Amino acid sequence: MEKKHKIYYIHGTMFSGKSLDLISTYSTYKFNNKNVLVLKHASDTRDINVIKSRMSNETVDCILYNDDDSLYEVVVNSIKNNKVDVILIDEIQFSSVKHINELDKISEIAPIMCYGLKTSYTGEIFPSIMKLIPLAEDVKEIKTTCSMCNSKASHNLLIRDGNPIYEGAFINIEGANHSDEYLAVCREHFYNPILNNNKLEVVESGLSFGIAFDTIKGSVDELGMRLPYWEEGTVIKIQIPTDTSKMTMPYLYVESKDGISPWKETMEELFAENWEIVALV
Repeated sequence: MEKKHKIYYIHGTMFSGKSLDLISTYSTYKFNNKNVLVLKHASDTRDINVIKSRMSNETVDCILYNDDDSLYEVVVNSIKNNKVDVILIDEIQFSSVKHINELDKISEIAPIMCYGLKTSYTGEIFPSIMKLIPLAEDVKEIKTTCSMCNSKASHNLLIRDGNPIYEGAFINIEGANHSDEYLAVCREHFYNPILNNNKLEVVESGLSFGIAFDTIKGSVDELGMRLPYWEEGTVIKIQIPTDTSKMTMPYLYVESKDGISPWKETMEELFAENWEIVALV
């Protein structure tokens, strides 16, 4: 009987950095001259034939498989007679239960690291994940914070046309509907989301960073600044410390559909001459 290697399941909400972790794992193995096989279900149509993270410009080529494919045969045909040291599978939640059942046989070839979501926007666990969790020897969660508070994110909230959606097709590919917006949220805000449907109105444009900054500095609660090529709704605001603040100096932060985070400037942004001043309407 062939020795069976470990099966790992690495999960997290959307925007938690799962694909970034996969890319980092891939890079580490390749740096050590190891052979890596990377797979992804073809249902993920955002980035064809590559693994890509929102948090990095790096990409990793991958092999796609479909519902009708035997995952075991895809692996065997991909490596042929070559040795593979690890198998990385992204977006494992799109796999069928049949594919998950094949992992036990595939583990005779190499360790398997499966990355993906645990639950759908409906709040229910994916059927494939329900099968994978008891099969995997090692289950790890990549944690991130709720986009509406500082609690740990545990759910994936789907917003469509400004309203939360809890029913529909189990699999809803991000980007398939242009009015869809996903947020990583805690349980409280999954069922009771804080929806900000405010629109941004450009009140001044064509400014240098310094002039734009001076403008919002004088009107902290009313105005923000942004560059026109940024995603809709993304804006820089300024926070002034109060007597109860932990911060002692004013600081800039970014507010976007993914929540609030410190602004990490680039040289391109600092020297841009097309900053906009925006107000909520």
